[in-house]
Amino acid sequence: MPRQEKEYHDVPWKMNPADDAARTMRAVIEMSRESGKKAVHLDALKCNTPARLYESLGFSPAAERNWHTENAGQTDFVLYELEV
Repeated sequence: MPRQEKEYHDVPWKMNPADDAARTMRAVIEMSRESGKKAVHLDALKCNTPARLYESLGFSPAAERNWHTENAGQTDFVLYELEV
């Protein structure tokens, strides 16, 4: 397990962040369907440990990009898509 992933899981969270994130993402997906959207797109840091959550909800990686961000410099991103 990469150090970042281990450190993330070692934090004594009061709530399970994956459960809370999954509820939030399901709500976004449902609102998108209800409003007639065709897809939901999201960008995640490639090193983002919880990014597996997106795939478990049906998102598929569409592309990878290396972009410059003000707070992180050159950073690898994975761009996800879910058809709703």
